[in-house]
Amino acid sequence: MINEAILRQLDYTPNEALKEQMGRIIENTRAFPKIEKHLMELHKQLKVDGSYIAMSNSEDYFKIKIEAISSALTDEAHEKIKH
Repeated sequence: MINEAILRQLDYTPNEALKEQMGRIIENTRAFPKIEKHLMELHKQLKVDGSYIAMSNSEDYFKIKIEAISSALTDEAHEKIKH
């Protein structure tokens, strides 16, 4: 159930394969319970700039996708990541 909730917070439509992958990502992410809240907050902040936290298609880890529509928004997204 936790995996499904996290998927929804990251704007995924949960299915069995994604829930299994999320489980592996959580296992691979050191101190995940401590950073989960921060990860979700960063995802929310990045969405304003057209960017987001995503799951890798090829590896079991999170990645940050910066798909801002302007260089100014890209710079803003990078600043949010630094902090």
